[in-house]
Amino acid sequence: MQRTGLIITLLVVAAVGASAAYFAFQDRAPFGGKPPLDIPDEPTDFAEAGVVVFNNPGLKPDTPYLIYEEPGKPALSVQLILDATSACAAPDGAAPCMAISTSLEAGFGGKRATVEGISNDGAVLVRKLWVLDENETPRLPAPGDTFISWTQARELIRGCHATFVMQTHTLDVYITLPDERTVRAVEPAIDEVFRALADVRDACGPIPVATE
Repeated sequence: MQRTGLIITLLVVAAVGASAAYFAFQDRAPFGGKPPLDIPDEPTDFAEAGVVVFNNPGLKPDTPYLIYEEPGKPALSVQLILDATSACAAPDGAAPCMAISTSLEAGFGGKRATVEGISNDGAVLVRKLWVLDENETPRLPAPGDTFISWTQARELIRGCHATFVMQTHTLDVYITLPDERTVRAVEPAIDEVFRALADVRDACGPIPVATE
């Protein structure tokens, strides 16, 4: 767990620095206008707790799987697929799964975790992989959330497209848009969303925010 936390922490520092440089040179969009990015209508339909494994007998080599249980169905397995929106997180920080420089097996293999994602031809396209602390009880939101990346979330906030924001202690940030849709992102570190909101206070005015 300590090694995983160190990996994620180092990536957070790099990601935050790169994001700051990018956003410093972008123009703000008018408040309430159409968001400057296309938000796919792809809500999650999978949410389970289990153990992340690699190279188990009978499974594809060097490929992450989640081993989990359902009532009356022990030891189910599902392949995990990663893309640019997939977030790998732990209590001390998060990063895009595909940006993690070490192998996923070294950081996540054998770890208890919760996985939320979208079913995809018998596999699951990961939206959030949360590594559980040793004695942490899994908490799984009901499926149905639409995820965006943290970079996209920052873009929405900076463009004054957030009408309400909620943060949870598991690094989730829920953003309500002017058309009343809500999207969800995983912030790289706790309270990072408050720094993003502070940066746009003069341009956007105060945006209502709540915490869990």
